[in-house]
Amino acid sequence: MGSGKSKLGPILARRSGRPFRDLDATIEESEHASIQEIFSRFGEPHFREVERRELGLLLDSPEPAVISLGGGAFIPDENRTLVAAAGFSVWLDVPTGILASRLSRKAHRPLLLAEDGTMPQGDALREKVERLLEARRPAYGKADLTFEVRGSETPHANARRLHHELAERGLVPA
Repeated sequence: MGSGKSKLGPILARRSGRPFRDLDATIEESEHASIQEIFSRFGEPHFREVERRELGLLLDSPEPAVISLGGGAFIPDENRTLVAAAGFSVWLDVPTGILASRLSRKAHRPLLLAEDGTMPQGDALREKVERLLEARRPAYGKADLTFEVRGSETPHANARRLHHELAERGLVPA
């Protein structure tokens, strides 16, 4: 969440000659509702069921693609197993301060909202992001590659570096 995957992913996909698929966008399309609406109407367990189903459908495509997963999609063992069977996973590792700064401009992150439904700001947001990241770090660390996103670089520069790393491993065309 806030790692830049929705910007970096399409750039990487173009560089790799592959389509880009965004799991959250796919979920919103299939459910005819925003992620926030799904969370508020049906709760996180329902959202995670839909997420698992849609991830399976995306990964089942015969055409190789760059797929962006939402922040919690890589947490369940079942989802990581699906991803591992279908391809290669990358954790976009971003410093907490940069994540908090990016997320402070977005009011539609259900897992970050305060009890009154507002988006926390400043230190409160940073602390919430840190707690969420610490809880998720063990699962994220199981990705095939940890890629350090540099906040000082543009999405294009980060995508260029990531493409280079993947090409060196023979995972995308150079």
